[in-house]
Amino acid sequence: MDDTKPSTANANRLGTVLAAAAILVQAPRLVLTILAADRLPVAEQAEQILLSVAAMGTAVAVTGGGIYIAHAALTAPRWRLALGFAWLMVLTASAGLVAPAIAARLAGQQLHEIVNSPALRAAWAVLAALAHEMTAAGCMLAAAASSPDRLDSEALELRLYAERDDALERDRLAQERAALAEQRAERAEEAERTRSLLRHAALEITAPESPVESEPFACQGCGRSFKTKQARAGHQRSCSARPAIPSPTQGES
Repeated sequence: MDDTKPSTANANRLGTVLAAAAILVQAPRLVLTILAADRLPVAEQAEQILLSVAAMGTAVAVTGGGIYIAHAALTAPRWRLALGFAWLMVLTASAGLVAPAIAARLAGQQLHEIVNSPALRAAWAVLAALAHEMTAAGCMLAAAASSPDRLDSEALELRLYAERDDALERDRLAQERAALAEQRAERAEEAERTRSLLRHAALEITAPESPVESEPFACQGCGRSFKTKQARAGHQRSCSARPAIPSPTQGES
């Protein structure tokens, strides 16, 4: 990342320089045009120098700008379609400027003899004037597309999105873990209640029944206690202290 930033910054500076050069090369022609509009004479040698500077600047700016735009169209992280269109426009302008001169040389003629109609002359002049502007616009677009500030902002935005997604994922996992822990606690509590009920039922089943102590049966005569009625009845038949039972005859007398 640190090695990429200086190279990107140098490439952006190159694009800005090419854009400035593409605009500045029109300055000599603008000077001649304004002087001609004001009807001020210009020395032929000075005019030749100005036009030579404009021609050399146009060749360097248009050619270098086209290469820079083409490179940016392949490597820039965004706006590649717009950069490709800009490169095609610059390529068309460069070819439109050079093609008539090549055709004239092949025919052994001068450029003005090939571009001999008013429409062709006007089209060639407009193309020569717009070639610089299209090159400058394409270079600035390419520099903006690969700007390190833009790259940093996009990386920051992507990192923020990633951090937000991670936070949402952590919250979701925490909620799922809390729900699972609650479910485990409920199942453990239910299992404990079930085990408690089972233990209580098992104790009730296995607990020995406490023997019921039988009430003692006491003799009516001597008061001796016996465990059963049969034992008491047997004792009472022979008990000397039992009360006498009156006979029916005694009762009648």
